[in-house]
Amino acid sequence: MGTDGTGRLRVVHYGLSYLPLTENWIYSQLSGLERTDVSFFALFRENEERFPLRRSGCLFSDLGRLPLLANRIWRKLTGIYPTMLGWMRAERAHLLHAHFGPRGWEALTYARRLGLPLVTSFYGADAWQFPAQEPAWNHRYRELFNEGRLFLAEGPAMGRRLVALGCDPDKVAVHRIGVRLERYEYRPRTLDGPVRLLACCRFEEKKGMPLAVEALARLRGNGIDARLTIVGDSDGQGTLTPEKRKILAAIEGNGLEDAVTITGYLSHEELVQQVYGHHLFLAPSIHAADGDAEGGFPVILTEVLSSGMPVAASDHCDIPAIVEHGVSGVIVPQGDADALARGIGEMVERADEWPEMGRRGRQFVEAHHDIVRLNHELEVLYLEAVDP
Repeated sequence: MGTDGTGRLRVVHYGLSYLPLTENWIYSQLSGLERTDVSFFALFRENEERFPLRRSGCLFSDLGRLPLLANRIWRKLTGIYPTMLGWMRAERAHLLHAHFGPRGWEALTYARRLGLPLVTSFYGADAWQFPAQEPAWNHRYRELFNEGRLFLAEGPAMGRRLVALGCDPDKVAVHRIGVRLERYEYRPRTLDGPVRLLACCRFEEKKGMPLAVEALARLRGNGIDARLTIVGDSDGQGTLTPEKRKILAAIEGNGLEDAVTITGYLSHEELVQQVYGHHLFLAPSIHAADGDAEGGFPVILTEVLSSGMPVAASDHCDIPAIVEHGVSGVIVPQGDADALARGIGEMVERADEWPEMGRRGRQFVEAHHDIVRLNHELEVLYLEAVDP
């Protein structure tokens, strides 16, 4: 069945960088495959101490100046970094797995040279923003969809988007992003003072954080004592980007300086502390003006639902496939701060139901997003891609 004789698969993963903190779900896949030997090759290296891996290579980070120059010249001539090709060839892999659509298109050349089937995971901006901003990506993706063996989408909305871009539906598989359930215990939320709202994201337009601030202002205007904590920032340096300016302007314009706390980026352990210190989670994602979108859903949703926290979110992309309206939270139309405020207000009125809503959310994640089960399913998908 396409293994190395020991029953084990060898899979080479390819990405832009190994590995951003915001892509920690990829590491949950890499480190949790029981019957697969994995390696990861990329252009840049970051957070290696957080994401240790047996075998990784990062071209721009690992090579000296002259070898890197030679690689860049050769790539201009052939489309291939020879060192990258050598790293991949040395793995004697059965399969190449690229993360994000553009990396999948780049990996086509390596897959051809190595004679490997190619699996590509799409996650969001790659399926929405890139084709909208640069029409050339429509042609590149058609080439990728024609030659690639399998395309993974984190939810049905993303799967439909890939089909709309020209992918054969038979090549699309929904493979959900998982969570390590042992990291979270169910803890019922009860209203024990001001309503503590939590959001967590990088400051990008698609995350809808100005809407969260506007909704908070309306809640407080209606007499609900609510506070909002936003975990995240524009980047690791706290750069004052246009979206961050919008968020800060919304806070100042509504006089919410004492009601909104921005923590910046936190470690996972610190984030977990924040999760258990709040009542409700907000995910007001929207389609951005530049075409960007979640694609699937914010991965943080599986984590907060695992903890027993109800969610107020928008009907954006695959979010309604994760948050069940009236069961584990409320879903409101995206881009509507008034609707978000009403949804949160309704949840506050139903505070006695929060423990049951949290329990139902936890049960949903256990049934559909357990990383252990999902990694077993991923290995089955790998085998089917190797021996279709």
